[in-house]
Amino acid sequence: MSTTLDDHQSNNHLTGFDITALVIYFILLVGTGFYSMFKYNRSTVKGYFLANRQMPWFCIGASLFASNIGAEHFIGLASSGAAKGTKNLENKMNSPHIYLHVLGISVGAFELNSIAVIQLLGWVFLPVFIATGVSTLPEYMSRRFGGQRIRVYIACLYLLLYILTKISVNIYAASLFINYAFHWDIYLSVLFVLMLTALCTVSGGLASVMYTDTVQAIIMIFGGFVVMFLSYKEIGGLSNLYRRYLNAMPSVINDESYGNMTNIWLNQTNLTSTCGKPTMKSFQILRSISDPDMPWLGFFLGHTPNTIW
Repeated sequence: MSTTLDDHQSNNHLTGFDITALVIYFILLVGTGFYSMFKYNRSTVKGYFLANRQMPWFCIGASLFASNIGAEHFIGLASSGAAKGTKNLENKMNSPHIYLHVLGISVGAFELNSIAVIQLLGWVFLPVFIATGVSTLPEYMSRRFGGQRIRVYIACLYLLLYILTKISVNIYAASLFINYAFHWDIYLSVLFVLMLTALCTVSGGLASVMYTDTVQAIIMIFGGFVVMFLSYKEIGGLSNLYRRYLNAMPSVINDESYGNMTNIWLNQTNLTSTCGKPTMKSFQILRSISDPDMPWLGFFLGHTPNTIW
């Protein structure tokens, strides 16, 4: 029996503990933002955009972590890990179904690549920025090549890219959670996320952003470990994870009558209809060079420049 998103929402009932935890979370974020507003001088450009260069090291590290890990990872990467990869071309049974393998933990390679690239930032690029006294990449490019047009162009380009590829995804993912948890209208959820973000960032500057990021990092790390331990307890350990995961099948398997993948996604409303068939390859991060989903050479040559950006 298929299960739709509406069925899940109709069966969703938050307990008093759940609502209390969410309210405390939002109050903690807003309170942290207001605390940083009064602690740091925001009347100068240095104070507003650079937090007077007085932030402790752990806040800087936590802010880097929280700025790169968000709703698009907790929701998006989990979905990508269960999503379909390439079509199984070795269909010897002449089955009318399209079997598409699960991408699995290979999606985590994108995050592991960041570990090496962040070292490049800290040991190569950051010393140059500090030596030249610049605060942003557009400012550095203007000093390096001269003129203001390149500075304005890069700033506008980065704003456009962040709005279309990052900010919009984060806002939508967060609004989906609010819509699912509180049954708010999706547009109202988007407005709530925007207002909360503006309250904690625009009013407090970089100091507010870094303090709220520190709180977010603590919550995400602690919550991630809690979910991990509860999941292992529920499934019965790592060995059972391997066994039971390979037996997990979507309740709907798409057939060839739907045509291409775009039509498949548009015609299916079942939550598991975009899931693939689990295989042992799902537990491999970097795969052979001939793998159509995650070849190790294509990953290093193709994704590393994107990560540096």
